[in-house]
Amino acid sequence: LDRKKKSKEKKLKIAKNLLQSNDSPSLDEDEIAKIKDEESQ
Repeated sequence: LDRKKKSKEKKLKIAKNLLQSNDSPSLDEDEIAKIKDEESQ
């Protein structure tokens, strides 16, 4: 369980970096919304 959480956080971090660099055609609106939603929890 802990390992799953870590990999999820890692994915979020990577996704956030992609968002910040604004070089993320692979991230669609749904994905971005999901990330922001998970962050706010």
